[in-house]
Amino acid sequence: MGNMVISIRNVDAELRHDMERTAQMEELHRRETVYREAILANSAGFMEINLSRDEITTRIFDEE
Repeated sequence: MGNMVISIRNVDAELRHDMERTAQMEELHRRETVYREAILANSAGFMEINLSRDEITTRIFDEE
């Protein structure tokens, strides 16, 4: 009987550990997604600002 109780406790601890790891991975994935979206939004905003000021074409023609 003693071995069976220890085995159940080990399984329970392993399941809790798996649930914690899954929650951590989901949080990391969420943070990565938010970070990637922020970078893309920032890049799009930067390009829009540069295009509205016509800086890109100015730089191209200035180099030639």
